[in-house]
Amino acid sequence: MSARGARGARRAGRLPGGALRPEKIVGPVLAAVVVLGAWAAVAHSSGDGWVQTLGALIGGFLLVGLLGPALAMRRASCTVVDNPLDGTAGTGIEIEIETNGPLRLRPIDPAGPVVLANGRHPVQLGFLADHRGVLESCIVELASAAPFGLLWWTRRRRLPLARPLTIAPRHGVPHARLAEAGDPGADEARLPVQRR
Repeated sequence: MSARGARGARRAGRLPGGALRPEKIVGPVLAAVVVLGAWAAVAHSSGDGWVQTLGALIGGFLLVGLLGPALAMRRASCTVVDNPLDGTAGTGIEIEIETNGPLRLRPIDPAGPVVLANGRHPVQLGFLADHRGVLESCIVELASAAPFGLLWWTRRRRLPLARPLTIAPRHGVPHARLAEAGDPGADEARLPVQRR
């Protein structure tokens, strides 16, 4: 595969609105500015070299804590390892996802609960199949706050499923009984359809 083809394949999983962005940036940045401002006032009034050195280290840690997750998200990736072949509309479905590092995963379309992945083992990501049809991909929001957890950075990705997932409508009542064959008084129109 050429270098241009490899770049195109990497871009295929990105969404037009899936740009890298921080989540709730005001609080962490304001806290970092207050801490650095207070430390600068202490260092200026004391004049000791060790206080200024420690302040520079704290500033470095805060900078890494605020911008480090953005760098981690640039190389973050996840793939769908396994998924069922079929499901029923209105019920939950789980797919198996593998990540290359610690990430927070939140299914967007179809929607589902948040899952934390450590990057060492595949995780089960669940979502609710709300309409029938064939799913070939899902949209997942990836998020990271590595290494210090000060600020979360997020990006949305379209993940192709391992194989197409067919969502069928639910018919009748769950665990419905079949009509007795040859029952003369049975009203076929009112009997529930067997759950498949």
